[in-house]
Amino acid sequence: MDSNSAALEAHDAFRVTISGIWSEVIAGRMSDDDGWAAVGDALTELRDEVGQ
Repeated sequence: MDSNSAALEAHDAFRVTISGIWSEVIAGRMSDDDGWAAVGDALTELRDEVGQ
C-alpha cells in the first residue's frame, strides 16, 4: 500500500471514529467533555498513522 492510500484509509477510519463519538454524545451516553477528549485522541492517532 502506498503512503497516499494509507493516509486515505487512516482518514476514512478517523471519520468513522468521529461519527461514532458524536453519536454517543448525542445519545447521552458520553458527555461533551468526554467526546472532545475522544476526538483529541482520535486526532493524535490519525497523526501517528499518517506520520506527520
